[in-house]
Amino acid sequence: MLFSQAVTADEADYRDRLIVEQERLLDVYRCLLGVDLELVDGGCSEPSPFEPRNWEYSGDLGGQHWYTAHGFYRPAPPPGKSLANLQVSCETAPEFAYQVEFQLWDTLVRIEPGGTAEVAYRIGGASRTERWYASRGYGDDDTILIPSDVGGFLDDVLAHSSAPLRLSMAGEGGGTVSIEFIIEGAEWALARLPYHCAW
Repeated sequence: MLFSQAVTADEADYRDRLIVEQERLLDVYRCLLGVDLELVDGGCSEPSPFEPRNWEYSGDLGGQHWYTAHGFYRPAPPPGKSLANLQVSCETAPEFAYQVEFQLWDTLVRIEPGGTAEVAYRIGGASRTERWYASRGYGDDDTILIPSDVGGFLDDVLAHSSAPLRLSMAGEGGGTVSIEFIIEGAEWALARLPYHCAW
């Protein structure tokens, strides 16, 4: 049984989020297949390619699944100095949840694991400034930033995925570092993740 006899507020919130995600996934498939289009709330946007060009899928035998969009620094740093990825993955225990991290391999931004950074992001009509968390990176010259409100961030991404996502934050040596991500096709990638993570 999914819920206890007395439904708690957390259980009700989880149920509501699960229903919304399932409905969103169903709408994506309705649009992709051209079936029951009258049931899609807000109608279908322009058909996106079956494999979005801007998102790369990766998975491994350890059960990790993720989609990656690559970022571009503005203005461009010297060659080989900086690389940025937006990675969306999922976890299934104790319940399905999306995970978002920005991987910054460079010498322009460096935040110690456990620290925070003030990050401004703009996407379409949404513009927010938040404190994001830094987790342990994969090497000495990289930083992983995690949005403080993953659900709110993904809502903005889904609402404005045809627009570029722009991040701005303080650089290690002073000044502002800006990174732009082309995220078109994000709704497709986010809809596919539950399928991959179920295996």
